[in-house]
Amino acid sequence: MATWFAFKGYGTVQLAGVQEKQAVAIGFHGYATKAEAESKPNSVNVFQKPMINLLEADYAQALKTQSQPGGTNSNLADPSSIVGGITSAAGLNPNITSWFIRVGEVVLGIVLVAVGVAKLTGVQNAVAKVAKVAL
Repeated sequence: MATWFAFKGYGTVQLAGVQEKQAVAIGFHGYATKAEAESKPNSVNVFQKPMINLLEADYAQALKTQSQPGGTNSNLADPSSIVGGITSAAGLNPNITSWFIRVGEVVLGIVLVAVGVAKLTGVQNAVAKVAKVAL
């Protein structure tokens, strides 16, 4: 999905992905349609102008190469990019080593919580007796 942004003294741009998030992060509000964005343009201060210049340059390049949202070369609907974006945003890594580390951290956390609960409830005495019998 893409969002339309209009800026006072600048043009109207359709942003998606990182550029859309950058525009929102520096305080701009986007709209679903171009007409709605043009009817409510964002004010731009001196600190925001460099970012607007970059966003407009990116948009102009996307129009030229037809890679803007809805363009013939847009990759927004590419399933591999969607899955890659979701896994990276969630902090997931297909590297098996990192999976084992995460599983180990979860197991260690469960053990530490169980030891803490046992210590608070006095169950450790019963566990110690069972352990002595077992050994």
